[in-house]
Amino acid sequence: MVCLQAIMKSQTTVTEETVAVQLAEEREPWALPSSIFKARVKESDARAFYDGGATVDKMFERDWQRACGKEKFTSMLARENKGNAAGKSDKQAMQDVHDMLKKHYQAFYSVFVYYAAGGNDPYHMPLNAYSSLLDDAGIPDPESLSCKRSDCDTIFIVCNFQPDKNSPDVAVNDEHALMRFEFMEAVVRLALAKYGKGQATDDLGIAVELLFERNLLPRLPPMAMLVSNDFRTERLYTEEVDLLFKQHQVWVWVCVRASMLSCLAWH
Repeated sequence: MVCLQAIMKSQTTVTEETVAVQLAEEREPWALPSSIFKARVKESDARAFYDGGATVDKMFERDWQRACGKEKFTSMLARENKGNAAGKSDKQAMQDVHDMLKKHYQAFYSVFVYYAAGGNDPYHMPLNAYSSLLDDAGIPDPESLSCKRSDCDTIFIVCNFQPDKNSPDVAVNDEHALMRFEFMEAVVRLALAKYGKGQATDDLGIAVELLFERNLLPRLPPMAMLVSNDFRTERLYTEEVDLLFKQHQVWVWVCVRASMLSCLAWH
C-alpha cells in the first residue's frame, strides 16, 4: 500500500499546451520556364524546350545536302542505279533514297548520337564505335560478295575522305571519324552492299529500307533508339535535376558553352 501511494504521488499530470507549429513556406510550383533550362528557348536551333518536327526536318535536309555535295557519293548512286530493271531515272532513285532516309531519320539520328557518344564525342563516330554498331546490327557477312568486314571498313574510309583539304569544314571534321552526314552516306553504302546489286533488290530506296527494317531497328539496343525529347520529358526536365544543376551551374555552363561552340563551328 505504501509503495502504491508513492507511485501515485510521483505521477505527473499531463496537460494540453498550445504548441506553435511553423507552417511550411509557400512557394511557386516548379515550372520549366523558370528552370536552368530556360536559355534553350533562345539559344537552341528549335527555339523551344523540345525539338519540333521542323527542326528535325531541317537537320535531315542539311545532312542530305552535305552528303550529296560529295561527288563520289552521287556518282556511286548513279552507277548502282544502272542495275535497276525498272529503268528508274537517277533523279528518281536519289529521291527514293532521300525519302527512305527521311522516313527513318529519327532512328538514324538516335543511333548516331548513341554510338558517337561511346567514342567520347557526340559529333563524330570513330572506327571502334562504327565497328560496334556493325556487330550489334549484324551487318557484316563473311559469305557476302560485297559486305564482308573488310568491305564495311572500306566504306568507313571512303565516307570519311575529305577531297578539299582547304575547306573550312576540315577544321571541325575529324579525319578519323564520321560526322553525321558522312554516317548517312555510310548507311546508304552499307545498304547497297548488303541488299543491293540484285542480292535482295535492285532498287536503291528499297535497299536502304531493308537495312533499317532487318538490321538497325530490330537488332540495336533500346538505348540506341532513345528519342531526345522523351529523355527530356522523363529524365531531364525535372525539379530535382534543375536544383542539382543550379548547385553546379558554373561547371554546367562551361560544358554547355563548349558543346555549343563545337556545334556552331560546324554550322
